[in-house]
Amino acid sequence: MAKLTTVADGICIQCDSCQHVARIPNAAIATMDPQCPVCGASYEDLTSDIPLHPAGSSELFEHGQTIPEVLSSLGNVEAALLLINVQAIIARNFGEVSPDPKLLTPAGLACYVAAEMLSQVNNGGFQQFFDNSGEYSYHLVPALELIGSREYLDIAKRAVDIFGNNVNLDYKARLEHIAALTDEYENDPWEECNSDFYNCEEPVEELALRYLQENFAEG
Repeated sequence: MAKLTTVADGICIQCDSCQHVARIPNAAIATMDPQCPVCGASYEDLTSDIPLHPAGSSELFEHGQTIPEVLSSLGNVEAALLLINVQAIIARNFGEVSPDPKLLTPAGLACYVAAEMLSQVNNGGFQQFFDNSGEYSYHLVPALELIGSREYLDIAKRAVDIFGNNVNLDYKARLEHIAALTDEYENDPWEECNSDFYNCEEPVEELALRYLQENFAEG
């Protein structure tokens, strides 16, 4: 058994047995492994109240197909929706669910990582962020510093400190590291960080978009 929800560029599947959350890009849904990578439980019976959106669906690009189009709505449309749209554009432009940080501009990377943080942590805490988006672990703090965040930056610094320095970010190695940190997912060392995150009211979406607007370079 598992619970399925959608994110900007794919789906998240939470295993009912061990609570691990796996992120699957849209392009890989048809060929995904039908079992939890941590405990091996079957994903045969998926439940969801949210319909899946295929890659490139209009829902993800409601406010524009290009970044300038999206940024033109800043101030008139909820910043959170615009940031999701920007993230979808970046993922589409690079043809993959997790673009290589080396290929992104500093402003593009900052926006992508901020959006990824919000999506993952709001869905399943920092454990889910490091599980599913751990390739950006050491880009998170610099990204928030770049856009001028203070409150989320403080929380992220603490979360990354718990995750540790010089961790092998290869997916399987990362999961083994997180399993050790969480006593095989029985405990959550990021509980306090998560609580502070959920109570934080800093407009980080707008900070990211304003920074992108001031430092935009296509691609």
